[in-house]
Amino acid sequence: MFVHQGRYVSISVPGHNICPVPSRWLATLGLPDAPRYEPLIVGIPRNASRTPSPGPDVDASDTADSTDSTHNADNAATVEMELRGLVANVPFAKIVQGVRIGTHSTAAPGGTSPHIVVEADNDVFYVASTLPSTAGAIALRRLDPAIAQDNRCIDLYWQHWRRSGTFPYPIGTADSYRNATHHRQILDRCLRADPASRAATMRDVDPFDIVSSRHAQRDYIDTCRSSLFKRRAFDPVEHEFDLRIYQTLLGNTHVFRIGDRWNLELPSGIRDLRKHLLMSNLAFARLGHHRCMQTVYFSLSGGRRVQDMKLAIHDLMGDDDEITLGNVRFVCAKRRLERLGVTRDRLTAGATHVDLPELASSPLHRHVRTTDAEQLVAAVVEHDMRRVPMVTDIHVNSLLDTCDSCASSLSILQTLTGCPITFVYHQPYGVHRANATEGIVRAMQTLAVTARQLQWHWALGEIPAMTPLARKLIEPALVQMLTHMLFASHTDSEAREALKIQCNAHYLQVLSALLTTGALRAQSVVEMLASPTGLRYLSQLGRRVGQGFALGRRWAGLTQALLDAGQPRDALIRLLLTKPDGLCRNFYVELLDTVHLRGIDCRNALLARLSAQGLRPAYAQIVEMMGHVRGVGLRLRLGMAASGASAALALDKRLPAQAFRQAVELLRDTALNRLQAERLAAGLREIMPVVTVDEQRRFRASLADEVKRAWRDILPGEDPPSTLLRELLDDAAPAFRSALVDHRGAAIRTLIDDTTQAYVRFLDENPDAAPEAVQREFDRQYDLAKARYREIVEDDPPPAASRHAAQHVASQASTSAEAAKASRAATTAASVAAAKTQATRVAAEPARKAAAQRADEARRIALAAFEASEAKARERAKSAKEMATQATQATQATLTARAHCARETAASKATTAALTARSDARRGSDVATLERRLNALQQERRQIRLHDAAASTNRERKCEPAV
Repeated sequence: MFVHQGRYVSISVPGHNICPVPSRWLATLGLPDAPRYEPLIVGIPRNASRTPSPGPDVDASDTADSTDSTHNADNAATVEMELRGLVANVPFAKIVQGVRIGTHSTAAPGGTSPHIVVEADNDVFYVASTLPSTAGAIALRRLDPAIAQDNRCIDLYWQHWRRSGTFPYPIGTADSYRNATHHRQILDRCLRADPASRAATMRDVDPFDIVSSRHAQRDYIDTCRSSLFKRRAFDPVEHEFDLRIYQTLLGNTHVFRIGDRWNLELPSGIRDLRKHLLMSNLAFARLGHHRCMQTVYFSLSGGRRVQDMKLAIHDLMGDDDEITLGNVRFVCAKRRLERLGVTRDRLTAGATHVDLPELASSPLHRHVRTTDAEQLVAAVVEHDMRRVPMVTDIHVNSLLDTCDSCASSLSILQTLTGCPITFVYHQPYGVHRANATEGIVRAMQTLAVTARQLQWHWALGEIPAMTPLARKLIEPALVQMLTHMLFASHTDSEAREALKIQCNAHYLQVLSALLTTGALRAQSVVEMLASPTGLRYLSQLGRRVGQGFALGRRWAGLTQALLDAGQPRDALIRLLLTKPDGLCRNFYVELLDTVHLRGIDCRNALLARLSAQGLRPAYAQIVEMMGHVRGVGLRLRLGMAASGASAALALDKRLPAQAFRQAVELLRDTALNRLQAERLAAGLREIMPVVTVDEQRRFRASLADEVKRAWRDILPGEDPPSTLLRELLDDAAPAFRSALVDHRGAAIRTLIDDTTQAYVRFLDENPDAAPEAVQREFDRQYDLAKARYREIVEDDPPPAASRHAAQHVASQASTSAEAAKASRAATTAASVAAAKTQATRVAAEPARKAAAQRADEARRIALAAFEASEAKARERAKSAKEMATQATQATQATLTARAHCARETAASKATTAALTARSDARRGSDVATLERRLNALQQERRQIRLHDAAASTNRERKCEPAV
C-alpha cells in the first residue's frame, strides 16, 4: 500500500493495477480518510544529469533577436531522488525526478548552495536545503505556495520541465507562441531606452518563459495591459457614444435607461444582458478615420451555444458581413473571418491570435481563447487595416474585462497598427455570483465577488459604496464558513486544504485593507470578533495561525490595522483571552497548543509580533479572564515562548488595490469550479466501484456451481466441503477483480472525467446561474453518470478472466474430488484390512484366554511356593536370631559376673591395702608416704576400671558375628 494522487492505493499482484484502498481497511489500519504529507521527509539522490531545454518549433526569422543559447544553457539539472517518509504510518519509497536550481537561476531561493525541488505528488512539492557531494540522505522541507519564496521555487521547477518539453498540458499552437514571443521582443526593445520602466514592468528573461514561467507570464501580461494607451472602466458620461453603439447592435429593448442611469452601468443590467447573450461576451472596436468616418467591428465570443445567435443589427445586415448606418460602418467580425477563411489562408488573419497556457495546476476544462470576442475583433481589424491604414485611434469596448490572452492580443494589435488603443470594460473577470451548493465554496465565492466589487469601487474612488460591501464580510454566516475552513479535514485533498487556508489569509488581508481605507469601522470588526461566531473563529484561528507564515502575517496585519484605527489594546487582549462556548478555548491557549510542525512553525515569531504590538496579556488580565490556576500555566507558557523567539514576525503590508486583486486572483472561477467538480467526482467514485456487490455475489455463485458440478462428476450425490469451497473462492476473487479493473476501470474513469468536465463546462458557461439551477445540474450529471454506469455494468460481458477462473476452479475442484476419492478408496482398503485383523483377533481370543488362565494358575502356584519358602526362611531366621540372642545374653551375664568378681576382688584388695596402710600409719609411718600410696592405689583402681571397660567392649564386639 502506498499513496498516489492524494489517495491510499494498493497494487493487485496478478495485473499490477493500482486500486484505491477501501475505507474499511483504512479504519482497520487506523489511517485517516485522506493522506497527510509530512512537513519534513528524507531523500536519497541517486544520480544527476543535465537535460536540454528545447522550445517549440517556430520560425527562426520570427525569433531572430532571441538568445537561442539560453534554451540550451539551463542552470537546472534533473536529479533522480528516492523519497522516504512521505506519509506517517505508511512506509513506502518513491523515486521521482527533481530539479536542481543553482545560483544562476532567476531569483534562486537561498544562499549559494544548489537546491533540489521535487514533486512528491500532485501539487505537493519539497525542497532540499543543499546537495552534498556524497550520495547520502538529505532532508527535504514541504513548500508552501502561500510563501513567496516557496512559490518561486515551485515556479522554477515547472519552468524547467516546461522548457524541457515535458508539458503536462498543451502550451498552445506554434502561431500563438510565435505571436506572443515576437511581441515580447518588441516590447523589450521599446523598453530598453528606459531602464527604470523596464525594471518596473518586465524582468530580463527568455521569451520562452512566457509559456513556461508563471512569474515571467505575469510580468508579460502586466506589461501588455500597461502598454495600452488607456484602460479604464465604463463611464456613461465619457463613453456616451458607446451606449449608442450598443443600442444599434442590441436594440432599445436591451440597452435602456433605468431612472437617471443606464442598465449597462449596473451589475444587474450587465447580468441580465449576458443572460440574453447566453453568458457570452460582446466586444466591439471603433476605428476613427481622418474623414470623420468611423468603422465599428463587433463580435460575440465563440461557442456552440451562440454559433447561430443573431443580434438586432444582423436583421439589418441580412447575409452580408457589414452595413453602413449614417457615417458609421458596422462589420461583423465573425462573418468577415468566415468569408476570409473561404478565400485565403486563415493564418493571414491570425497575427494577433494568442492562447497562453494556464501555468497553475492543469484545469479540468481549458478555454480556447482564440475565439474570444476581443481576439476575433482584433484579427479582423489587423487584416482590414492593411487596406485602410489611415486610422487615427482605436477604441475597444467589452462587456467583460480582458483575460490574459486577450490583453496580449490587444497589445499586439496596438503594436502592429501603431494606433493607440483605449480599452473600456463594464465588468471585470472573476466570480460573479455565490451560487455553489457547498457552504465552504459558496463562502469563497462570496469573498471573491465582494473583493471584485471592492476593487471596482476602489478604482473609481467610490469609498461610500464600499461600506455596504464591507459589512457583508463580517456577517455571521460568512464568518461561520470561514471557521469551518480552518478545521483540519482528513478527507480533503492537499490542494483544497491549502486553498482554505489561503482564503482565510486573504480574508484577513481584505479586512485590513478595508480598515485602512475607512470603508469599514474598526469597532464593527471588534464587535464581530466578540460575538459567539467571532470567538469561535478566533479560537480556530489560534489553532491554525501558528502553522503558516502567510496566515500569521495577515493576522498580525489585521491586529496592527485595528490598533492604528484607535482600538484600545486592553479590549483586544480581552478578546484574545475570551473563551468561546463549547469545547473551544481562547486564542492564546489554542495558539500555544498548536501541533509543532518543523520548518513552518511561526508561533514564537507571532507571539513576538503581538508583544511588540502591546497585545501580550499581563498576569492580572490573565487571572481576571481565566482564574488563578489556569492563569499561572498560561503565564509560564507565554514566558517560555517569548524567550525562544528570535525575531518578530514581519508584517505583510499591501496596498488596498493589491489586497483586492490578490483575493480575486486566488478565488478565480476556475479554481472554485474545480472544487465543486472534485465534490462531484468524489461522490461518483463512492457509487461506482469497479466490481459491484451483485457481481461479486453472481461470481461467487457461479464459481460455487462450477465447484459443485465438478465435484459431483467425480463423487455423485455429494457436495464439496465448505472449507474447500471458501478457499477456492478466495483464491479466484483477486484475479477476477484485477480482470474487471483492466476491463472496465478505464471506462469508469473516463465516465467520471467526462461528467466532471461537463459539470465544469456548465459552471463556466453559466457563472450567474441560481443556486437551485446549479444543484439541478449537479443532480442531473450525477443521475446521468449513475445511469451510464449501470449501462456499463449491465451491458458489460464477463471478461475472459472470469471464465478462466471458473475453469481453473472447476479443475481444482476435480483434482480435490479425485484426491478425496482416492483417499476414500485407501480408507476403505485400510478398513477391510482392519476388519480382517479384528476377525483374526476374535478367533484367537479363546486360546489366548486359556493360555492366560494357565499362565495365571502357574503364576499363582509359583507365588504360593515362593511365599511358603519365604515363610520357612523367615522362621529359620527368627529361630537363629532367638538362639543368638540367648547366647549373647548368656555371654553377657558371664562377662558381667566375671567383671563383678574382679571388681569385688579389686575392692577387697584395695580395702585390705587401705587397712594395712592405715594400720601402718598408726604405727607411725610417714604421712607423706601413706598419701603417695593412697594416690597410687586410686590410680591403680582407675586403671582397673578402664581395663574392665575395655575388656567388656572387646567382648561385645567379638559376640556380634555369632549373633
